[in-house]
Amino acid sequence: MIFKKINILNKMSSSNKEIEINFDYLASLKWHYVHRRFRTPFYVYNIFDGAAKHYNKKIKFAYEMPCLLDLDNELMFGKNNWDYLRKKAVSGINKNPKILMDVINISYSLNKEIEDLGESVRARKFSGKNSNGEMTEIFKKYLDKTSEFAAVMVFPLLFEEYLEIEINKELASIFKGNNLIKAKQLFTSSLKISSSQEEQIGLLKMAKKRIAGELERGDILKHIESYGWLKNVSLDGQIYNEAEIKEKIKAHSKDNPDRILKIIKQKRRKFLQDLEECKEKIKNNKKLSSYIETLQEAIFFRSWRTERIYKNITYFTNFLSVLSRRLKLKETNDIFFLTPPEILNSLNNCSLAEQKIIKERKKGFILYANGKVTKICSGRVVEDAKKKIKFLNHEKGRDESVFGQKAYPGKVKGKVSLILNKSDFSKMKQGNILVCRSTTPDYLPLIHKCSAIVTDEGGVLSHASIISRELHKPCVIGTKTATKLLKEGDRVEVDADRGMIKLM
Repeated sequence: MIFKKINILNKMSSSNKEIEINFDYLASLKWHYVHRRFRTPFYVYNIFDGAAKHYNKKIKFAYEMPCLLDLDNELMFGKNNWDYLRKKAVSGINKNPKILMDVINISYSLNKEIEDLGESVRARKFSGKNSNGEMTEIFKKYLDKTSEFAAVMVFPLLFEEYLEIEINKELASIFKGNNLIKAKQLFTSSLKISSSQEEQIGLLKMAKKRIAGELERGDILKHIESYGWLKNVSLDGQIYNEAEIKEKIKAHSKDNPDRILKIIKQKRRKFLQDLEECKEKIKNNKKLSSYIETLQEAIFFRSWRTERIYKNITYFTNFLSVLSRRLKLKETNDIFFLTPPEILNSLNNCSLAEQKIIKERKKGFILYANGKVTKICSGRVVEDAKKKIKFLNHEKGRDESVFGQKAYPGKVKGKVSLILNKSDFSKMKQGNILVCRSTTPDYLPLIHKCSAIVTDEGGVLSHASIISRELHKPCVIGTKTATKLLKEGDRVEVDADRGMIKLM
């Protein structure tokens, strides 16, 4: 059955011309800046359309963000909308301390539905014989479920600052001095191990096998099936291949993997023991215990929710490959530079996607969602819009210190390795300070090399925060200006006890 005609507000015109965006209006707004992250048009349309509208009827709380802008990889929300939703979230959690946990559990259940759909699609063999109607129906099921799942892309962020402030306030009435610092570290760490840390353990185990001459190809293929999707952080269809995993195993083989595995196990055991001791001291404070339980789950969930998007689309690799050929795209992964409505429109009308639009979007694009329509544009207008819309002030001088939020304590001196994208990864030297906009799972090898982490973005639930606590790396997050003010090779002192980075 062919999917019903898409509402004209949510699809491109029949000639595939992109809808215009009023940049003068957007330039007049105040923005709450989130982060800089390259994601393909397919991803940003599907997820941010879902985040701007109330697709998930199981969530009764008004989670939708009705003013959302991706300005050539710079993500931001309308500040008035952000402030309003944060106040509603704080009011909601005060009335019902389980509100965030309820949403998290809904998301876990919904993701299982997406995985089940993905497994059923992966098990099928698709070819040119499948009708457009059949392909549309399958694709639409994935899009609908992902739009529901997109509800949680913004929702956890609304609680982050409030939970941290309330927990710190309560902890200060129970713990003092170094015990307070230790309690904060423990209670702002996830109980669950992240996917990137799980992958690291898997690589170390294979490195150990390699040294013993016991590594088999099946081990590598199983690892790719479990963690290959961690490369798909831009949602452009990339998955680690055998050669890349072998190279990772080879690198880990040089680091005494058996010793590192034992250290990881010892640290984990010590963390759980220390956590139980601290929990014993707060057990009579029901509000604090509830907030800590929620925060620790939310810390794991914040990375988990985006990682599911990276992973779940890989179930549809063969399906999307057939779809790409049907649309006569030059490359299979070009499909990720089309929006879902454009793909559906082409299927419904038996028309081909315009290759010119794909080429333009690879150079840059802008997406705007206001809760009614989700619009995208590319081409010359991108640079003009970037000049008009101001969302951050980088006017500080080079002689000033950089300040941010403390994620994991410690003091370190060293040289800056400024990493702005994947092409900079080779610049990371052992013992240097990693300075970047934010971290994602593919940054893990760099994080292992660095002596400290400094990011422009992030809060207590960010990937950099989580991984720094897992690996005990001094970390300062949310500086906003570190990548603008610090240069490659600068000698700096990172004082993560105070949240300060100072040029030496």
